[in-house]
Amino acid sequence: MTLYNALGEDDDGVMQWARTVLHGVVFERKSGAVASVRGGTSTGGLMLYIPATLGGYVEPHEYAGAGWTLRDGDMVAIGEQSAASPHDVTARRDVYKITGSEPMLDLRGVLDHFEVSGA
Repeated sequence: MTLYNALGEDDDGVMQWARTVLHGVVFERKSGAVASVRGGTSTGGLMLYIPATLGGYVEPHEYAGAGWTLRDGDMVAIGEQSAASPHDVTARRDVYKITGSEPMLDLRGVLDHFEVSGA
């Protein structure tokens, strides 16, 4: 999976993105009504299960462009993408906007994985 974190616009008003390829992510494409982890719904979408063991995660409020984070509005693309922007991914059907994410704990209360919804 390729994660695109929004960095803001450059001087020309073009959105800049940080691209990170994450391996070991499980995804499920959904059709029809999809409930996000925060309770919203969309028509069609994606559920991602990202292992907590992947390095480089930064809390959203601390993210400044290094590593990766999970924020509503950031984008994900299925597979390893080389495009610098999610808008340049060739197979547009494989690109989703993050609509919610939630850290999931194991039985000991230790972070196990992140559940991410996208539409």
